[in-house]
Amino acid sequence: MQSHPPTDSTAAQNFRKVLNPWKDEAIGFLVNNLREMFKSADQVLLEFADKAQNNSIQTHFFEAMRELWLKQDNVVSIFQDGLERNIFTFRELPSSTSALDDALSLVDKDSFERNLALQTIANQAEKKHYSTLYELTQRLAILNGSRAVPMEKIPAGPKMLADIFEKCVEVIFIEKEVRLVLYTLFDRFVISKGIKIYEDLNRNLITAGILPDLKPQFAKQSEAAKKPKPAPEHPAVSGIEVTEVDEESITAEDPYKETATSSEIAADTFDRIKDLLAHQRAQKMAAQKNRRRSTDRENAEPVQVATRQDVITAIDDDSIAIDAPIPDVGVRQEAVKRVQVDAHLIVNINETLKKQRELIKKLVGQDRVPSEDEDVIDIVGLVFEMMLNDKELCNEVKTLLSHLHTPYLKIAVSDASFLTEHEHPARRLFELMIATGRDWVDPSDLTKGIYPHIQRTVNTLLKNTKYDEQVFNKLAMELTEAHAHLSNKQRISEERTVEVEKGRAKLNQAKDIAATKTAELMQHKILIRDAEHFLHGPWLDYLTLVLLRSDFNQESESWLQALSLCKKLIQFSLSSEDPNGGMPSSQAIADLSSEMKEIVGSLIPHYQAEIESFLTALGNSSKRETSYIAPAIDEDEVSDQAHASEAIEEQINKLREVAPGTWFNLINEEGETIKVKMSWFNPVTANFLFVNQTGVKTAVKSIRQLAIEIIEEKAEVLERSSIPFIDRSFRAIKSLLEKSIH
Repeated sequence: MQSHPPTDSTAAQNFRKVLNPWKDEAIGFLVNNLREMFKSADQVLLEFADKAQNNSIQTHFFEAMRELWLKQDNVVSIFQDGLERNIFTFRELPSSTSALDDALSLVDKDSFERNLALQTIANQAEKKHYSTLYELTQRLAILNGSRAVPMEKIPAGPKMLADIFEKCVEVIFIEKEVRLVLYTLFDRFVISKGIKIYEDLNRNLITAGILPDLKPQFAKQSEAAKKPKPAPEHPAVSGIEVTEVDEESITAEDPYKETATSSEIAADTFDRIKDLLAHQRAQKMAAQKNRRRSTDRENAEPVQVATRQDVITAIDDDSIAIDAPIPDVGVRQEAVKRVQVDAHLIVNINETLKKQRELIKKLVGQDRVPSEDEDVIDIVGLVFEMMLNDKELCNEVKTLLSHLHTPYLKIAVSDASFLTEHEHPARRLFELMIATGRDWVDPSDLTKGIYPHIQRTVNTLLKNTKYDEQVFNKLAMELTEAHAHLSNKQRISEERTVEVEKGRAKLNQAKDIAATKTAELMQHKILIRDAEHFLHGPWLDYLTLVLLRSDFNQESESWLQALSLCKKLIQFSLSSEDPNGGMPSSQAIADLSSEMKEIVGSLIPHYQAEIESFLTALGNSSKRETSYIAPAIDEDEVSDQAHASEAIEEQINKLREVAPGTWFNLINEEGETIKVKMSWFNPVTANFLFVNQTGVKTAVKSIRQLAIEIIEEKAEVLERSSIPFIDRSFRAIKSLLEKSIH
């Protein structure tokens, strides 16, 4: 039987019955958690003060402890009031702009950065608890009279909590460093624990009979798959060769699912890669055994497997950097503007990283590296090789990030969850450096964009030899805020660029229409020479302005009046050689002069002299001896696209589907590859507008020209995936391993 949405009155009754009791419990729960956050803040801030780099920063933390103590009651009150007023705003009609859109329009840079940092935390929480929140949106929609409930409108949802807390922070006067810590605490004590109230509300709605059979958006991993697999006991083998991988050849899955069930999917892929590595080891072991003599096997002594600490000690050994140093081309040098990094150097770096891993294993001892640690070393090494082969990262960023090879080997060996947990601080930071490094680095000037921030992050990590989660979280938040600031500047610049280009395109479109109409009226006629200059100059500008003012309405009174006047001008301009030509009377010219001054002169007064000169020429009989034959319009003219080859037409159709915001690689006039973003497609002219990382116009290309350049490999669409880099690397690694075995 088909179900029907409840009536408004029924929905209201169900709403009060189910949600009101939950509301009181949820607000009480969140407020108590906020109070717990303030209780723990003193100890956390004290720890940060102890680790502060200088006295000034240390003072900031001490002052913040007092500020939070004085303002906590006020903040809690604002927070509770915000929840009371906003918790059920999903029942209101949707507004035209979101809270984030409003924040982006703010002039206050500090407010903007606060908003972006909290929105980042909220986005991560939404992804982590996507399945639960998704079910909630579906059930709340039933209570909402079948009107959709967006994720950001979920009662006390992550984004709502972030928006409310942003208002709370406005009354707290603390420095940026402390604010980052406060955001982390709010995430830990309030947003992350919100899953309880979402699950409670789902249960209450199910009990009330609202979509009790709704299936989770994503299936859970089977219990069998969760069981740890025994580590293989085969001798270690080196990592495989990584080349460019066609991502389309890798099994495609829902990209959002990769994030929604982060640990489960990563664990499955990780286990599969370990199985493939174990199989590869077995193959190599069999080959080695065939080369050994039986006496060698009989006399061989049992190998004592090294401890994990032995492996970490080997990674930390100074000889690694001495015997396999990463080429120093200045990428870590502060304020460096440009460095020379070609493809050959990237190949050398790749070989250097392989050598580093081989040296680590050699330091531990032949066949002594535990299989589990061997897996981790090989997989992290392959991830770095994938990074070096990433087409979207410039060579300068690749070289810079390669310095983190051994630090990340150490992190992964010490804590294998780095490879399976998306929210691991070191993994999040690595993903963030790659994501921002793709779009916000200008190789021609590294002092611009995000590069100095990534450089500072890398240098900080290299100085901190011991893993400190707080350091990684702080660096990630700083990089996020830097990216948000750049993104906002780029957005404003790009909007201006697009508006200017749209204005220019609109003007050109109006000029084309005006020129076409004038040419249609002039064709085949023999005109006096002065008419050629006037009709193709001042008159064309006049028609263009009339069309723009009427918003391209070719049925408007002003446009029809202009065309009527144009016909009269052409008639008066016919040469004596034209069969219909003849000298107009003085009165007719006088009347035309009055009409021109009244209609045309008021709109283009700067052309008054040209108008007077043209009218004088019309009354001068000698001027009618010099003639100009207006060319005919070729009605059989065929567009360029009609002549396009089948391959070009196919590429043109693909380009019509490309959305604004898509990144391209283009070859400039100097033969250099530049990375640009398609900002706007003009449907009238079929032209693409491209901007650079700062939002400044870089190129305008017709769709046909771009299609040809793509076919000739002078341009490339950069396909973007929402799947995190390490997950995509795992897919590629798994695919390569499977191919190497089979």
